[in-house]
Amino acid sequence: DRYFANASIEELRKLFDIRAEPDAVLRQTNRVTMTPKRKQITEGLQLLELWIDRESDLLVQMRMAFPGGDHKTIALDDITIDVPIADDTFRP
Repeated sequence: DRYFANASIEELRKLFDIRAEPDAVLRQTNRVTMTPKRKQITEGLQLLELWIDRESDLLVQMRMAFPGGDHKTIALDDITIDVPIADDTFRP
């Protein structure tokens, strides 16, 4: 969170090597690869990959590579935008 929540693109470029390119496997997406530059970050995250839908500009998949070889992939599907939400949805 510390590196992403409030960071500007300039700050992210200081912390990560960032590359974006069309993805050959997930059609209609661009893959953004973020490789940490600082040792402090690489101790917790070795690589972050984001797949962005070209038409909607929405995140559709994210993969994190951790030290030791573990990976976590989160795929977002059946995304609907601008759906009305009832007022009581977030009330306890």
